[in-house]
Amino acid sequence: MIRTPESKSVRGRALLLFAVLAGPACQCFEPVEESCLGSGCPTTEVGGGGDAGLPDAGHADAGQPDAGSDGGEWACEPWDGGGVGKCAALTGYVFSGNACHGDCVEYPIVTAGVFPTLSACAGQCSAQGFCVTSMIETRPLGGVVGPGSYCDDLVVGTNLARLIVDAFPGVDAGCRPTGAIASECTIWNGALGDAGYARACAATLVPRTQYVECRVYVH
Repeated sequence: MIRTPESKSVRGRALLLFAVLAGPACQCFEPVEESCLGSGCPTTEVGGGGDAGLPDAGHADAGQPDAGSDGGEWACEPWDGGGVGKCAALTGYVFSGNACHGDCVEYPIVTAGVFPTLSACAGQCSAQGFCVTSMIETRPLGGVVGPGSYCDDLVVGTNLARLIVDAFPGVDAGCRPTGAIASECTIWNGALGDAGYARACAATLVPRTQYVECRVYVH
C-alpha cells in the first residue's frame, strides 16, 4: 500500500486522539458547556463582580474530605489548584471562592474545594457562609435580603437553566425562557429563613447565574 502524506496525517491524528482518551485523568466525556461561549470557549465564568462575601480563615479547619464517594463531606475552601486532570471535560466542580467551576476532577477526591457535583459544591459552600451577596437583590422595592426576608418568588436569572436544575436536585425550579438564551428559575417562595437564604447564596455560586432576586409583589 502506498502511504501518502494525507494518510500519514490521518493516522497521526487518530493515534493522538487515542493517546488523549487513554490518559488516566481523561475518563470524562461530557463537554464543559458552562465554560464554552462561542468559538473562543473562554474558561472564565460569570461572577458577581462584587464582594464575594467570603468568610475568614476559620474555615481552613473544615477538615479534608474522605477518599470515597459514599456521601462524605468535602471541605469547602477555595480550591488550591490540585485534584483535577487536564482534559476538556466535566466530571466535577471546584470552588474558586465566589463560584463553582466545572472541571475534570480526579477521583478519589482528596482536595479541599473539589466536589463531585454542582449541588455538592454550591450547597456545601453556601452552608458554610460563602455567598456573593452583591448578586442578591429585592425587587421592586430594593433593600437588603437576609434570612428574615419574605419573597413571593426567589428568582434566579441565568443563561444556562440546566445548571440551576443540577444545583438544586429535587426542587421544581420552574425555569422559563426570558430571551434567546436567558431564563429565570424560581427556587423558593415565602419567608426565607436560614434554609431559603442558604439556597439564595448557593444560587450565586452556580456558573452562568446573572442575578438572584427576591420579588415582592404589591397587591
